[in-house]
Amino acid sequence: MSISKGLEQLGFVSDKDFVLQDNGNGPEIRDWNSNKPQPSESEIAVGQDAWNAEQVAAAEAKASAIGKLKALGLNDAEIASITGG
Repeated sequence: MSISKGLEQLGFVSDKDFVLQDNGNGPEIRDWNSNKPQPSESEIAVGQDAWNAEQVAAAEAKASAIGKLKALGLNDAEIASITGG
């Protein structure tokens, strides 16, 4: 689980609302600076799941767009110039 992405998905800003550290066991919250209550591990996990779902949806949308561009006859270089990669 990415604590940072989970917290960001919940509306918190890294290095402003929270600071993470990793002592070898994975990242953990070192400082909580937000005036909002610190979310529980399960709330952070929900935020992480939402972030993951957004990433999957974005990748699927990009793959669909690339497929449509290829169907129109564009080559890989032309597609890369449109999609940025």
